[in-house]
Amino acid sequence: MGVGPTRNKKKMAASPVSTLFLEFSRAKLIEQYWPRLRSCVESLTDEQIWWRPNDASNSIGNLLLHLNGNVQQWLVASFDRLTDARDRPAEFAERRHVPAADLLEQLGSTLERASGVLSRLTEAELRATYHIQGYTVSGVHAVYQVVEHFGIHYGQIVYITKLIGGKDLGFYRERRPNASDLAPCGSIMRCATSATRFAFCGPDRRAGGKRDGRVRVTCAPRVAHRRDDGAAQRVE
Repeated sequence: MGVGPTRNKKKMAASPVSTLFLEFSRAKLIEQYWPRLRSCVESLTDEQIWWRPNDASNSIGNLLLHLNGNVQQWLVASFDRLTDARDRPAEFAERRHVPAADLLEQLGSTLERASGVLSRLTEAELRATYHIQGYTVSGVHAVYQVVEHFGIHYGQIVYITKLIGGKDLGFYRERRPNASDLAPCGSIMRCATSATRFAFCGPDRRAGGKRDGRVRVTCAPRVAHRRDDGAAQRVE
């Protein structure tokens, strides 16, 4: 049974907001989630990607199959008016150890087609009505559902990877301060979001847990702190 718009078929140039929505959705899905997810899977063995803590939980392998089915159904088949041949239960029922390389190749190919869809959608298509997976939704709903859904399961894959590997994946290295940005021992720190002041002289974790005369402030993630001399210090 095919899926596709049932109204608003007239072509319409995308408004600035529609263009922004589509560009952001494509960047989030293709340029952030996908390369990070791929790096996680490539760091594991085939046995590890099919590991599951219990029968109520999914393995990374199942999640890759599930993401492929979702993107294909909600973005590719819906907007390209293709037959929806998705077998959603099979995505979770799979227990064969399909090689990680094959799963990544399949998902990568589907995401390439999805990227093409997001690059050419019109405002008329975003406003149109679609029947997908038993739901009646707008094009905006369909795009948003895919990006949100991908983000949820991408997060699960990241968590499993860190659980198995026991190491930082380094996704935010570019946002971490250099050693020179850290205040010297005894400096007074003021939280940018409150009047609270800090004067810590704790161990620098990057120095193997040894005290090195630097200040580490961790009162909240990604909160900017300022020293009394006015210099800003970011903490993760």
